[in-house]
Amino acid sequence: MRQTRWLVAIALLLVALLAVPGGSSAQPPTLPDTVRGTAPRGSPTISGRATPLLDGGLLYLTSLDIGDLNFAVYDPGADAWAALTPYETGCQMAASGSGQLYAYGYATGTIDLYDPATDTWAPVMAAPPGASGWLCNLEMTFDGEFLYTEAWATSLWYTAGGVWNTMALPFQANVMGDYDPVQHQYVIGELWTTNAHLIDLNTWTIADFISPVGNGEYARFSVAMANRYFFEAAGSSIHSFDLSEPSWPPVDHGVVAGWYCSAAADRANAQIYVASIDGSQLWAFDGASGLVPLTGYGGLWHSSVAFVPTEAADTLHIDRMKANWHTAMTGGYRLTALVRVYDQGAEAVEGASVYGEWTLPDGSVELQLGTTPTNYLGIAKFRLKSPQVGVYQFCVTDLVLAGYGYDPGANQDGPCKDVTVP
Repeated sequence: MRQTRWLVAIALLLVALLAVPGGSSAQPPTLPDTVRGTAPRGSPTISGRATPLLDGGLLYLTSLDIGDLNFAVYDPGADAWAALTPYETGCQMAASGSGQLYAYGYATGTIDLYDPATDTWAPVMAAPPGASGWLCNLEMTFDGEFLYTEAWATSLWYTAGGVWNTMALPFQANVMGDYDPVQHQYVIGELWTTNAHLIDLNTWTIADFISPVGNGEYARFSVAMANRYFFEAAGSSIHSFDLSEPSWPPVDHGVVAGWYCSAAADRANAQIYVASIDGSQLWAFDGASGLVPLTGYGGLWHSSVAFVPTEAADTLHIDRMKANWHTAMTGGYRLTALVRVYDQGAEAVEGASVYGEWTLPDGSVELQLGTTPTNYLGIAKFRLKSPQVGVYQFCVTDLVLAGYGYDPGANQDGPCKDVTVP
């Protein structure tokens, strides 16, 4: 991956020497030093790293218009574009956290994987049955499953174990939609509006967010990040919903990028790339400091962008998960789970918010809210008082720390730990 990254960077640098910069600065704005998901309610700020990582990935541009085969890549470090092999898709492309780009091949009816080393595509599976492949959105979850929605449809297509399934939606979907791997939730836009519908992929429940902002067609600007959903349509200013408060109206950020822009999230740097409808203008947006102009590309219509990290993001895992039961001092039993958090470099981590669930013997689930370890080993403790006789399972459902992802497959003891109360 690193060799490929350098080859792409060298090619883009040559293009940059011939290009005329289109913006006053290629530097994204400095971000507030806060942890993901903890921004004040109603705040228009995206939380994340204090210092952006300019060379954290590549931005890919395509068109949603059938017959338009434009496909190009932008290197944020060089502020330069390079044209790629023509490719036809009517969908917004999907980026995985491990640095892969997927798309719906309109001509072949397949979900394809892009190889930047050879600038070629290869099919990985058939497209969703019954899908049109036009004016649609494709996403990949943190555990490698696909999500797919399209304009006018009342279904969410999703894979489970590589097999397509459908979930009925009580509204018509738009092209607008984005998956947040930190919260494991998918936000879908509603046709002809900027209303948003949040699907919690842990519970498959839907929360509705009603917007007064006009639309008029199938807009594309949609980013779910830091527990906020950012959107724009019909030349309106950029707005965002607080995804923890469905009853709250969207916040107006007072920034107008253009008319029916497209957008993509750089999660490691906690910023949004915004492209004009024809791709000729490009900006970086952090939710608070306005738009920073970058070099645009142009030459297409109904632009769509996807940001792909060039290397796998730093990940958190659990070095040891210990669950046991004992007699409490006040009588009865107490079930305890201890979680020790490490990063992928096998270094102890402080400050990671740990979220876990106890599965009770009757099959129900008792949610334990996240705790923030403060000691050196990053140990989080969860307790369930007076448990009944039976087998309990404790699962760490999420680890949250700015700049990191969570890889439950890398846990030493697996994502769950069983304990029996006799």
